[in-house]
Amino acid sequence: MSEFVQKQQTILRRLGRGLKQLRLERNDSQAVFAERLGVSRLTCIKMEQGHPAVAIKHWINASILLGQEQAWESLFHKETSLFEQFDQLQTPVRQRTRSRRK
Repeated sequence: MSEFVQKQQTILRRLGRGLKQLRLERNDSQAVFAERLGVSRLTCIKMEQGHPAVAIKHWINASILLGQEQAWESLFHKETSLFEQFDQLQTPVRQRTRSRRK
């Protein structure tokens, strides 16, 4: 098994454990949580087990339902300093040339 796949499985298992913990803190059964989420109980079980085939929309919806959506918003966000932001604004943006139509 490649290192990439191992990391993927580790992350998904952690997500699943976190999902289960938050669900249990709300005293929701898998059936009740799945109904609120709009998925089958089997999908909820797969999410808690960290199954890789579960659609990302279900994870996002679960995070919204549990009040954790801010984690998605910061996932691929790179923090930049005010100086970097200023430099980016000052850098000219290269424009594409228009194609000539006849």
